[in-house]
Amino acid sequence: MALAFISSIGLSQTYQYGWNYYQDEGNPNGINTESDAPGQNAWIDIFTGGTSTNVWSDNVAIPFTLEYYGSVVTDLKASTNGIVTFDTASTLLPNTTSLLPSAFDIGADEFNPAAIDLDLLATLSPVGIVCEDNQQKVEVIIRNNSTDTLFTIPYQLAFTGTPADYSMVDTIPETIAPFETDTVLLNPFSTLTMDSGELSITLQAANDSYAENNVLSERLVVSHLQPTQPQFSGDTLCAPDSMAIWTASALNGTALWYTDAQSDSVIHVGSPLQANIQATTTRLVSFANRPSFT
Repeated sequence: MALAFISSIGLSQTYQYGWNYYQDEGNPNGINTESDAPGQNAWIDIFTGGTSTNVWSDNVAIPFTLEYYGSVVTDLKASTNGIVTFDTASTLLPNTTSLLPSAFDIGADEFNPAAIDLDLLATLSPVGIVCEDNQQKVEVIIRNNSTDTLFTIPYQLAFTGTPADYSMVDTIPETIAPFETDTVLLNPFSTLTMDSGELSITLQAANDSYAENNVLSERLVVSHLQPTQPQFSGDTLCAPDSMAIWTASALNGTALWYTDAQSDSVIHVGSPLQANIQATTTRLVSFANRPSFT
């Protein structure tokens, strides 16, 4: 672990900064001579080693006036990679060639990314309760923590539950640059014969250094109830600046409103829809079996 210590000396309203660099295992240069707490005889590592992912602490207010490199700083935060920064809006780590301390950062630079390290951050779809669909969309967020650009990334999609298990292996065609985050559509799959179970998505890039961040699971329930014929009613207005109210309903379905038939963007979910009408206006409504909206 590398530690950097910083001090300041006030000289006629000017400031000088110095730091000493230590690189030792455990207690660098024997600086720790006291116990952490009653009954503790040594420091306890709460995080060991560097990591290519980064977790920042909450911002901490500095309870005194501090001028750092000519600027007054009021807050700081620290990361699991050993960095303390006054740039509390930043979400990035200094890279491996950064000189510490810098204009914002002090502390230990343990940022040591691997050549290949993928992080499956989140599953956007499917989640929770979904409709039966022979083209069920699968959308995930992936971060490339690697120093290498990655492409043709293999993955596995598996469903374990009732009435039967399902598994698919394929590749992601997107190219993801180092330290970039991308929203990726995987191949769709059919939920027509599924009821409920565990959906897991696993990235399977060869030589991935940290397999523990390659898997996400989601409890999935498939609803097989289809919407009935919709019923619709609404206002017919001629005056500008008038509030129109349209209502629509269908058994086992949720109203999804659109501006036109070519649009994929839902402008409102549920019924009624209210709109301030100033000109001829068209709204379309469709129904989907979307119990998660209720």
